Amino acid sequence: MKKIRILYICGGPLDHGGITTWVYNYLSHMDKERFCVDIVCYGNEVGSREELFCSDGTKVYHVPYLGKNPLKNYWGIKSIIKNGKYDIVHSHLEAMNAYSLYIAKSCGIQVRISHAHGSDYFGGNWAKLKIHGFLKKRIHRYSTVRLACSAAAGKWLYGDSAFEIIPNAIDLDKYAFNSNDRVELRKQLSIPVDARIVGCVGHFNSIKNQKYLIEVFNEICSNSLECNAGNMYILFVGDGELLDYCQELGEKLGISSRLRFTGRVDDVNRFYSAMDVLAMPSIKEGLPLVAVEAQANGLSCLLSEGVPREAKVNEHTVFLPFEIDKWKKAILEMFMEGDNSRNRGSDINMFVANEYNIDYSSRVLSKIYERSIKSD
Repeated sequence: MKKIRILYICGGPLDHGGITTWVYNYLSHMDKERFCVDIVCYGNEVGSREELFCSDGTKVYHVPYLGKNPLKNYWGIKSIIKNGKYDIVHSHLEAMNAYSLYIAKSCGIQVRISHAHGSDYFGGNWAKLKIHGFLKKRIHRYSTVRLACSAAAGKWLYGDSAFEIIPNAIDLDKYAFNSNDRVELRKQLSIPVDARIVGCVGHFNSIKNQKYLIEVFNEICSNSLECNAGNMYILFVGDGELLDYCQELGEKLGISSRLRFTGRVDDVNRFYSAMDVLAMPSIKEGLPLVAVEAQANGLSCLLSEGVPREAKVNEHTVFLPFEIDKWKKAILEMFMEGDNSRNRGSDINMFVANEYNIDYSSRVLSKIYERSIKSD
């Protein structure tokens, strides 16, 4: 049987970001006898996971960023598509999917897939919102299949156009709770084994909103009884442009001794086991892998109202408005419940049969590819 050749178009390097993680999770569970997938990345930077993709048989191509060299970007993508003899082009550039799928259509590619991974990432930027509005209309024109990680992400990118949901699924075994990791990582981080840890995982930027969690924690620490004599910590996993700002904010508020910053790590899955509660104060999200991963680990989760409701897999996940008193109360109440999070066998079993299980969802995506080729 002839292999189906697919080209993924992604923005930026293949690092530990959400889209790269999505791509890796799905590619590593697809039938390599049936599918051949290559990737186009913007920029010359070799991401921390590029070698991992290449070792698995994926070809990775680099083109200049569109804003830096539009002609070389355009002709680079066009040349890769033409020379690769692809059956499908699957674009992961949000609103810019219109651009990449326009090129694919001009190259005669019959199956052109647009994928929505986020929602409202332009925030209140008027100029970018206008550009988005223009591009959104073109996505419908140049795509033949429209996918989204959640209903919110699909609605944001496609408006009233029809789309299918392919969730941010994960490898359940990789994110299972590990007691050895819990003890070892707490020791490395100089956190007492009996301490209570609020975890926060993600790139440090205004959308992820880590500073809000620091402000909530400062309110908790203002009452020594609530803070239980220093037995409560926040563990931040990730890096980004606002990392230094958040570290300085902790110093300014006098709570830096209760904060831990790991920077970028290659084994995020291990750090969930060190936590007791996951907090995600994001302004907006498409469907965060972090929330799914944390629940698979057995963690209780506090998610902002900017996170889609699809992120809730079990009853121990709570959505909160941006009101500091409510976040403060929720954190303290979860800690008062005791450490029951890793004894929730029924919660973990929910993942096995649902769409967040990568074994299941990768088969769904494969069927979409095969269906699209047959209907071509």
